[in-house]
Amino acid sequence: MKKEVLKREDFRKVMITGKDTSVITLPKKWIERNKIKKGDILKIKDIGKSLILTSYKELEDEENLLTARITYDGDETLLLTSVIGAYVLGIDELRIIGTTEFDPGLIIKISKICSSLEGLEIFEERKDFIFIKNILSPDKLSFRHLLSRMATLSKLMFWNFFEGISQNPKLLNTLIDRDEELNRLYLLGVRLLHLSLMNPKLSLKLGFESSVLVIGRLLILRNIEKLIDELKNLVILYNKIENIDTQIIEIFDALYSIYSDLIDQFVKFETEKSIGDISKRINQLDDILNSLPELMKEFEKKAINYHYILSIRVLCEKLKNIASIMINYLFYWQNKDTLDIGTIL
Repeated sequence: MKKEVLKREDFRKVMITGKDTSVITLPKKWIERNKIKKGDILKIKDIGKSLILTSYKELEDEENLLTARITYDGDETLLLTSVIGAYVLGIDELRIIGTTEFDPGLIIKISKICSSLEGLEIFEERKDFIFIKNILSPDKLSFRHLLSRMATLSKLMFWNFFEGISQNPKLLNTLIDRDEELNRLYLLGVRLLHLSLMNPKLSLKLGFESSVLVIGRLLILRNIEKLIDELKNLVILYNKIENIDTQIIEIFDALYSIYSDLIDQFVKFETEKSIGDISKRINQLDDILNSLPELMKEFEKKAINYHYILSIRVLCEKLKNIASIMINYLFYWQNKDTLDIGTIL
């Protein structure tokens, strides 16, 4: 059978639209042959002076399941960590194969991990084999709703911590109680973001026009999780003392105010919100950091209060990370038509 000979070269003139955005038209025959329609996703690979354009039509027609296999050789910690890691990386089907029979206690631990991860279920279980599958379709989820819930929950936990150390210690226990839900939301959010980086179609459905937006959200989620973890560590510490110095309580009050403002702006993602407002929050954090050396000298012989000051430094750094990423977001959004992605990453 005679094969069709395709024309390998074509020439197109570059045009400028909007704020210096460069555009070219696509060959009509190529569009028709690949059945490209408005809104379809195309993959572009940069190889120096050339660009390779590939139809991504297959993403609309078939579900690409990500699968993985773990061989268990007795390292329980590695196995449990690997299950969580596979989930976060977007694995849909996970097979665990044992070189020997699984201990009943290990199976219970794996089951508890699956219960703590949204959408993860054990579908098959034998003496030396476990099949785990994700049943939650990512394109049915709303990252905005997930982020909003995570923001509300983390703000409440921060506020309960402040109220707990200042006047009502019973509220400190709520941080431990709510930690499981926050971790579940965090891991689901990270999973969605990783899948978005691999799947342009899903990325657009979740509202991410660029990998810059995905990576930025990923970094902010990680800083939120680490910030709350630091507060949990302080809850354990607080149980060992009755009084915290008022200067330290006042700093936590200021930190809560800064966190609440930053996280609200991040969820709303209001592009009209000026970079200057966020910069002011960074300046406030720098002022707090600059005051810490003097406080450390003052509380040098009061070990518990001294430890709180060290934690305040950690919290300030996490908050500065969040604020800096938000500034990069706004800068990117305001200049996305002309900005090179490398400037942000």
